[in-house]
Amino acid sequence: MRTPILCLMFLAVASLAGQQPPYLSPDPAVKFQIKGVTVPTNLSQPLQVTFEMAATGKTPIAVSQDHFAFVMWRPGNFSEESGDLLFSNTVPNILIAQSMSNITITATIASNDFHQSWSHSGPGQYGMQIAIGSDKTRHFDYEYMGQRRSDPYLFAVHADTTNNSPPLRRD
Repeated sequence: MRTPILCLMFLAVASLAGQQPPYLSPDPAVKFQIKGVTVPTNLSQPLQVTFEMAATGKTPIAVSQDHFAFVMWRPGNFSEESGDLLFSNTVPNILIAQSMSNITITATIASNDFHQSWSHSGPGQYGMQIAIGSDKTRHFDYEYMGQRRSDPYLFAVHADTTNNSPPLRRD
């Protein structure tokens, strides 16, 4: 009688040993706000975007670099372009805002998901949002799960005066 019970206990302990403990869940209160967009004089160079990520709840919020993206459009035009944000080597792979605080992040935008330069639409007014999106599996403590966009941010792009940009597309 003891042998079957000991075997069942051993199997239960062995099956639990292979499982990873659950990661801590965040309070899902997160906010993004673009603080500024720096447009280079030479439009073949990347845009620079500075934004804040704030944890407005009772726990920290953590987001992996690869979950960030940008969305850009021209006001009055219903099509959007999106792509990945590029971070410097000094920015940690997992960005964490502590509870009731924010962090400021700077990233660059070189091209969209179709490998077109961000400036291919030429000078004019643009809107931008920072977006995050995660998959359905938590990979680290306080990882934000879900989709979220910042409030829209409007900025202007002026004609390139360096003559180093590719020809501009005229709409």
